[in-house]
Amino acid sequence: MSIFKDTFRPYVRDQLALREELVDIGNTPDQGERSERRKLKEVKIRGKDVTIKPGAFYSYTTNRQCVIRMTSLVDYVSDVGLEIGGYGEGDKGFKRLKGSTLSQNFILQGGVLSDFARNFNGEKSVKRATTPRQSFPKPGLRTNLGYGDLALGADATVDGFGIVPMPGITDATIRTKSAYGSLREAKINFECHNRRQLEVLEMLYMRPGYMVVIEWGWVPHINNKGEIISHLKLVEDQLKTGENESLLYTNKIDQPTVFNAINKLKEDQSGNYDGFLGYIKNFGFKAREDGGYSCFSELVTVGEVIGSLKGPSMSVFQPGVVGNGAFDYGELPDIKISSDPLSIYRGQPSDTTVNYAQGGCFKANTPIEMFDGTKKNIEDVKKGDIIKSYKNGKYVPGIVTEHLVHPINDVIPVAILGKIIGSVDHPIFINNEWYEISQSPINKEITHMFIDNWYNLEVDGHLIQDSEHNYITEGYIMSGLGDNEVLNNTFLRQKSFIIE
Repeated sequence: MSIFKDTFRPYVRDQLALREELVDIGNTPDQGERSERRKLKEVKIRGKDVTIKPGAFYSYTTNRQCVIRMTSLVDYVSDVGLEIGGYGEGDKGFKRLKGSTLSQNFILQGGVLSDFARNFNGEKSVKRATTPRQSFPKPGLRTNLGYGDLALGADATVDGFGIVPMPGITDATIRTKSAYGSLREAKINFECHNRRQLEVLEMLYMRPGYMVVIEWGWVPHINNKGEIISHLKLVEDQLKTGENESLLYTNKIDQPTVFNAINKLKEDQSGNYDGFLGYIKNFGFKAREDGGYSCFSELVTVGEVIGSLKGPSMSVFQPGVVGNGAFDYGELPDIKISSDPLSIYRGQPSDTTVNYAQGGCFKANTPIEMFDGTKKNIEDVKKGDIIKSYKNGKYVPGIVTEHLVHPINDVIPVAILGKIIGSVDHPIFINNEWYEISQSPINKEITHMFIDNWYNLEVDGHLIQDSEHNYITEGYIMSGLGDNEVLNNTFLRQKSFIIE
């Protein structure tokens, strides 16, 4: 007997039975009965009376199309320095993009949803374009355009390419891996049309470790009541807290909340909708002859089986920032992460394509030296622990201000130093210089290995000049996250901070 016998959920079985009836409506052999397809039809779906609405057959067979949507959950706290029109310079301009505003206004479908520039007056809410975008600019018209929208970097400026279209998704491949649906992967292909658009999309969708919500479904579709539904309800709608506000874009969101919202939407929409919360694990882009870029992002997440298990809540938004001055060991400040990636392994480019594989730090069971002479495995180190750190030729105490976990669940390049297994790009301090482990002048083995999670530590993240932000493992000095100017300028994997 198959282990998958009768495992479809009731709403899925109801939808399959309904689709059988819809196909039957279209199989009327008598041409004179064609009008029956447009009339109400009462049927029994697994013992339930259902009335199929007029036009359902055509909506199901002819009119429906697949819709896919990609939403970044990046929350920016430092000036992003983007060259998109109308936002001013410095802090004045950045205030209009700060927090989740940039993410909300560059949600990708077949194009961009939001009329970005309508928030120039400092309105709190983010407004979606409720009417189809117009084609080319008209006198006085600068936003909500399919071509030339200044808020999307599509206007004619100094780059010499004239007005260009808005960016958008072209296609996607989504796969469930393993027999039990425990892992899902997606590859999303999208296009942008100049360097300014690429900069925005790279910051939102092309940095390993960043979280993204992918949603897709049929529009229109026929629900299990026989009704024709002309639009999809999405996670943003499911988690609305006001007319133009959603919990999805706040720092109160967590993984179980998103998983539960997706599962509820699947059931409410009779299986015509699906989605997942994933991590970016790889990306690439290729320059086109017309000055645009063909891009892709690869994501990975747990599927329904693992996703349904109750576990600890984990903040979806990376938590947030920083103070200065003397550090009080008795009270740790909140840490805010800026726009830079947590970690990146730079792969080898091919022709004009640039590819990046996921980065990280160290595997579980990596011993971290505490300042009191004891050791803890890196996965057991907690925020507030005092670890051994190195500065100016001597060991000093360092405070763990953030314990970071990066799910990988993939076979990736790793560096092996004795008992240490870490990412090939992690900075290591050798002979008074910083190297990536793979480039360092020490004996190491570079191989490929399946990694479930990478672990890293932020050390003295609040300190600007008084810490080297490192920790010790097996006698090696390893970079921890923090505001080390040399490391931040040398290695893309480093975070950067701002002082508020």
